[in-house]
Amino acid sequence: MKNDNDSSGKTSRRQFTKAVVTAAVSVPIAATLACKTNDATPADRAKATATPEPCGLIAADGNGYKKITWERLPPEDHIPPMGFEGGGSLIVDSKNILRETGSGNGPYTYDEDPAIITVDKRYGDIKEVTVIIEESGAPYLSHSFFNSFQPGAQLFIWYQNIVQQPTGDDTDYEGIATEPDLKVNGGRGNNPFKIYVKQKKFNYDKSHRKNRPHRYRHANIGNERHFRIAKWQVLNAANTVMFEHNGADNYRLYVTFGHYQ
Repeated sequence: MKNDNDSSGKTSRRQFTKAVVTAAVSVPIAATLACKTNDATPADRAKATATPEPCGLIAADGNGYKKITWERLPPEDHIPPMGFEGGGSLIVDSKNILRETGSGNGPYTYDEDPAIITVDKRYGDIKEVTVIIEESGAPYLSHSFFNSFQPGAQLFIWYQNIVQQPTGDDTDYEGIATEPDLKVNGGRGNNPFKIYVKQKKFNYDKSHRKNRPHRYRHANIGNERHFRIAKWQVLNAANTVMFEHNGADNYRLYVTFGHYQ
């Protein structure tokens, strides 16, 4: 796979990213050590019971299986996470309907219409990002969770297309652009929530999900064949990359927003 966004200056950043992602993936594992589970020792149960904070990870034995549930409260329980999913096209699922404010051939901007969406329902700062990563090799599937962002966090997403004449099973990819194809900025003060799209307007339809009923889809841009999200980054307000990931088979990102202030 070719990635034309690589440079020799990114070695330290990659090392930092790997460390952050490893730490994030280990959070649920560490949580189980402090949680009360059915197979914990009496000492562990006593320690967990004495902990005043509720346990976010619950392990329960079923009839021939074990279920592990990671329960947590979002920063604002009336603002469900916005979903970003790769695949045959980029799909964005949103609680609030978004309006397109661009013109001509792009770039395009999407935001919320304050005449329709009340302040208490509008998207505020990005607070959390949950990522499900599909890899071509072991461990094949991983789950990362990031939070505690300072105000002004941003999400950048890059697309990647199958080559025009792929060999084998359609897993030969083109390179990715230097600039992201989509930028997501949380809302605060005089800077409302916005999604910036580099090319083509979204197609709109219903997702049939109560908490994210509005679906925006990018497909068939010119002669390109969208295949996946190739890369994503989360940046702070100073445009410094805090963490990133690229090269997986597929990503699903769920972005939780705080209350608009």
